[in-house]
Amino acid sequence: MLDVHTELEEMEYIIQKYPNATIVFPHFGDGHEYEHIFKRIDLVAQHPNCCIDTSGYGHDRVGMLEYAVKTIGPDRILFGSDFSINDPSTVIARVHNAFLTEEQRRKILGENLLALLRKVQIDR
Repeated sequence: MLDVHTELEEMEYIIQKYPNATIVFPHFGDGHEYEHIFKRIDLVAQHPNCCIDTSGYGHDRVGMLEYAVKTIGPDRILFGSDFSINDPSTVIARVHNAFLTEEQRRKILGENLLALLRKVQIDR
C-alpha cells in the first residue's frame, strides 16, 4: 500500500508504474486546484486500486465531496484533515453537512479506513 502526496502528473505516473498497488492520494485538489480538482477525482475513479482522502484542498468547495462520492464511489474516499496544518473540524463539518447518506458518512469518517487496513493485513 502506498500513501503519497502528489500533484496530478505524479499521480498519473505512480498509477502507471504500480498498477497492482493499493494507493491512497490526498486532496481532491492540488497546487493547481481549479485546473486539476475534477481531473484528480476522475483519475482515482478510473483506477479501482486507488483511494483519495478529504484532506487539504478541495473538500471545502461546494459539491466536491458529493461529486467525489458519485464519481469514485463511497468506498474509496477516506477521511483526512492535514492536521497539524489544517483544523480537522472543517473536514468533519463538511462531511456532516454534505448531501450524503448516513452510510456514506460512516464510510468516509472511518469504515473505509478500517476496511483498507484489514485488506493490507490480509495481503501480507
